[in-house]
Amino acid sequence: MVNDKEITKAFTGFQSAVRRAASAKVADPCALWKKLKGPFEAVIRSLQALGTLIPVAKRAADAMEKVREILNVLCP
Repeated sequence: MVNDKEITKAFTGFQSAVRRAASAKVADPCALWKKLKGPFEAVIRSLQALGTLIPVAKRAADAMEKVREILNVLCP
């Protein structure tokens, strides 16, 4: 079942992390990824949960998983 509170928390957390990262002067792209990785993964999980009801959310989660894989390879 979809937990709307967890989904809202994931998206809010990701938005907050992006705002903090944007305001900080991060010279290293890998440092930025490390700051956003946790909230990014929470959004993926939320989209996967929504994918049971909204098929396009599952496709978005799949795309974000690919981006995560690429960033994990580039920034070990």
